[in-house]
Amino acid sequence: METINQPSSQPTNKVAAATAATAGWAIIVSVGSLTLKNLYPAWYDPDMIIAVSSGVPTILVFLSGWFTKDKPNVVVVQS
Repeated sequence: METINQPSSQPTNKVAAATAATAGWAIIVSVGSLTLKNLYPAWYDPDMIIAVSSGVPTILVFLSGWFTKDKPNVVVVQS
């Protein structure tokens, strides 16, 4: 049976990129919706903001994981 020893608890580059993309999107939605509400109230629609903010992170996580290069961070020990 093969076991994997991970030298640290640091996440892979792909996981870190996906987390950063999701956090970045949350900031954009938060600031963007506040801007719309205050400057362009006719364009502000909470239902649309919820719909967009729930679907876009899935795409961002996929794309950030797809385009992020990763380095090996595990050591495989065969016994």
